[in-house]
Amino acid sequence: MKGLFVKDLCLVREFKKFFLVIVLVALFMFFGNSHVTTQSLAFIIFYVAMMSAMIPCNLVAYDEDNHGMTFLMALPFQRKQYVIEKYLFSILTIVGSSLAGFVVIAVGILIKQADIEWKAVGAVYLVAFVMAILIISLFMPLRIKFGEKVNVMIIIICFTIGGIGYVMNSIAKKTDVDVSGLIQFVKGHVSFVVVLTAIIILLLFALSVYISERILIKKEY
Repeated sequence: MKGLFVKDLCLVREFKKFFLVIVLVALFMFFGNSHVTTQSLAFIIFYVAMMSAMIPCNLVAYDEDNHGMTFLMALPFQRKQYVIEKYLFSILTIVGSSLAGFVVIAVGILIKQADIEWKAVGAVYLVAFVMAILIISLFMPLRIKFGEKVNVMIIIICFTIGGIGYVMNSIAKKTDVDVSGLIQFVKGHVSFVVVLTAIIILLLFALSVYISERILIKKEY
């Protein structure tokens, strides 16, 4: 499995321009605002996390180029190990990108001397990490199953989710839905909500790993 990690680290070098774009966009969004708020930081944090989550999925496409998977599957490792390595590498990519982003944001806040609630920033990072894990859990099996065809599916899914969110938001505004009760419940049961969310995410992540393993084992190269 160590060899697979080394291979992916080498492939990540091909994304240096992509990483540069992420950094430049994040810096522009940060320093482009005259007044830094927790809300503006939340958008940057989510942007970095979501974009970083897509890189490990795209590494599968790099493996498949020029019949690369045919060669890889002939090497002395199990297909299960290939899948596990991809998910572990995904987590490392998200954590690494988030830490790098945090350093940049922290330096920027010190330079601008902005008054930021660090607890709120930490909460945003936690939510962004959960969302990134969900993206990996959803798209990794699709990428392994359908290859490059999944790009169209990703676009459709993103637009669908965005459309559903927009419709629900519009309905909530028109019907004056009161979510204060839900917010108060979450505030009053933070530990319970965190533990429940962690359990759900772990189960979905484990299910995604299992599905990816089944798909790869049955796939012919």
